[in-house]
Amino acid sequence: MLKIKEYVKAESLEQAYELNQKRTNCILGGMLWLKMSNRNVQKAIDLSGLGLNQIEETEEEFRIGCMTTLRELECHERLNQWCEGAVKDAVSDIVGVQFRNLATIGGSIFGRYGFSDVLTVFLAMDSYVELYKGGIVPLQEFAQMKRDNDILVRVIVKKDQRNMIYLAHRNSKTDFPVLTCAVSVNAENGCVCIGARPQKAVRLELTEAVREKVWSGVCTEEEMKKEAECIASQVKTDSNMRAGKEYRNRLAYVLIRRTLEALNTKGGDQEDMKVKILLNGTMREAEISSDQLLIDFVRDHGCYSVKRGCETSNCGLCTVFVDDKPVLSCSMLTARVDGCKVDTLEGLQEEAKEFGAFVADQGAEQCGFCNPGMNCYSCPAATTACPIGAMQAVNGSIDFKTSFYVWGMILTFGVVLGRAVCGFLCPFGLIQELLYKVPFPKKKLWKGFTWIKYILLVVFVLMLPVVKMNAVGSGAPAFCEYICPVGTLEGGIPLLSTHPELRRVIGTLFSVKMVILVITLVGCLSICRFFCKVMCPLGAIYGLLNKVSLFHMDVNMGKCIHCGKCTHICPMDVDPVKTPDSAECIRCGKCVSACPKKALKLGMR
Repeated sequence: MLKIKEYVKAESLEQAYELNQKRTNCILGGMLWLKMSNRNVQKAIDLSGLGLNQIEETEEEFRIGCMTTLRELECHERLNQWCEGAVKDAVSDIVGVQFRNLATIGGSIFGRYGFSDVLTVFLAMDSYVELYKGGIVPLQEFAQMKRDNDILVRVIVKKDQRNMIYLAHRNSKTDFPVLTCAVSVNAENGCVCIGARPQKAVRLELTEAVREKVWSGVCTEEEMKKEAECIASQVKTDSNMRAGKEYRNRLAYVLIRRTLEALNTKGGDQEDMKVKILLNGTMREAEISSDQLLIDFVRDHGCYSVKRGCETSNCGLCTVFVDDKPVLSCSMLTARVDGCKVDTLEGLQEEAKEFGAFVADQGAEQCGFCNPGMNCYSCPAATTACPIGAMQAVNGSIDFKTSFYVWGMILTFGVVLGRAVCGFLCPFGLIQELLYKVPFPKKKLWKGFTWIKYILLVVFVLMLPVVKMNAVGSGAPAFCEYICPVGTLEGGIPLLSTHPELRRVIGTLFSVKMVILVITLVGCLSICRFFCKVMCPLGAIYGLLNKVSLFHMDVNMGKCIHCGKCTHICPMDVDPVKTPDSAECIRCGKCVSACPKKALKLGMR
């Protein structure tokens, strides 16, 4: 019976290590084997508060904290994807789910139990253990060390390219294994690990000739049988209640032969191999490198709807269907889908047409609904979408339908407020006015330049989206993509500053847009509201509605003394007396405040 006198939740590894130096004290893991013992524990040391229950992945390795449960190992997608399911195969039959939810990798590895599936499978990898005082030690070396009072902090697995198979024999499901076998091969080495013999697991090396042939997939059946016999003869087994020594000796040969045969079928020319993939209903046969990712394969074959986003298996932009199941193509080797059916958005046009039409008809640029009353979806103040972006999506949409939602909202704002939207609601307008206050040579804009925004409206917002569409049939946002400095400043730069993965994919287009942004900002330093005057297509639309907008300018010619103060102070270079409904007037009210005779008035008709 287990008896614990005092419980201590360690606040640091140093504290845990110092407490563990007494023989009467004990580290708590999952406690499952401890509870089966007859022992008096003076102090039970709990490591659960030290953050050692995480599986961290880098480009070079997996770092598995000692408090990580066997169930977490079983369910970790990336780890099992890398080791071809070997870890899941090793732990999935250990007692039951409830047990695996408590048992930890630290307890399994540090215990070096003779029945351990966990030790066997990790010995077959390029694995290391990190000890608090002992540092980083190869797992193969650690397995032969005598137990001491050090603390196993984590298990480190190097991510080399290898093929792996794990097999175990049990008299009944969830029972302790009679024998376990893990075999792995790569371009440099190959090994066989045998556990449950019933001594602790042992690692033996494959001969160079057989390893190379298995890795290449050209090993003959006779060669594999001889290799299995040779390795099995080196494995020392013993008898216990589950099996006799002779039975285990024969079983070792059988499991080694089966794993070699399975690995041989996986092998092939690792530098250059052929695959057949049914891509969007068309059989594609190609020669690929062994490390080619599926995302590169589908893009090489014209499926550009599959995007490279985070490259960390988080964003989902690289999703494709493999045999009708969604997978992340940035994390899947092409070789693993040989003989499978792969579908991308390009192959789902009929299925996507109805949805794409709905999205486009509602004016949504990507997904969800837009709110076309604000300036730009890149701006923190605009929480949904840009009306210009929405217009571009709709203009070139499937069947060239018109979204009454988008146009209706724009016209509503325009008819009610006119270009007062620019004067009071546009966040970039504030930025422009702040920039103009910076000491810098001031200039007047040649009025001919004000026509540029109408050209941008016609060409980039109305025309180009019609001739250039995305994969689902929505118009490409040409103005947003090629021109808009607001999106670059308020969206692009903040995203790049906070997402290093995006900085790696910066291309020429972003450089061009940065040049446009610099020109715009310099223009705003010198010319008040430069962007509003020259480049804003939304301002062009609202400006055209100034003449009919309910919110308008009244001029009392009886009071006007023609002093010119209103014209002098106008940021848009408008003469409000002569042209009170000018398309350039943003209804800012500065002229009303400057008029000494109160001849100007802003209000509803």
